[in-house]
Amino acid sequence: CSWHTRAMYFGNGTELSVEP
Repeated sequence: CSWHTRAMYFGNGTELSVEP
């Protein structure tokens, strides 16, 4: 999501872990 500073994405685009 764009409202996260850093995010980990997989090939399918699913946001698994976020680091605000």
